Amino acid sequence: MNAQMLDQLQVETCFMLNIEITFPGVREWFNLAGHTMDDAALFRALFMPNKLPTEIQIPFAQLVFFRHEDIFFQMHRNYPPDNPLHQLLIRLHNVRTLRGDDEALIDLWEALKWDRDSAEPKYKDIHHYFS
Repeated sequence: MNAQMLDQLQVETCFMLNIEITFPGVREWFNLAGHTMDDAALFRALFMPNKLPTEIQIPFAQLVFFRHEDIFFQMHRNYPPDNPLHQLLIRLHNVRTLRGDDEALIDLWEALKWDRDSAEPKYKDIHHYFS
């Protein structure tokens, strides 16, 4: 996939998560489309779609680019979104947009480090992101 399409995919993914749908809603949507992923894989795909294997990039991009505002989105809207992975993903998208990939990865690493040491971890499903 060319660089311009990957950049657009990042923009569309960020917009979708900020305005349209929560992280659990995206997971359900991908499951319905036959792309079942655990939280860590989906988080990785949404955060850095350019790092997806080439054979997955096109179907993933099609699901994001050609989404429609339908009953599914209406069912999974949640203002404010209360899922911690959703909140973390939005924050990291914002950091990535403003300060770049490296800063976003550093912020993610720090968030996961703090979360692992927490008495009540919020991001347990993605603690192995960097492994």
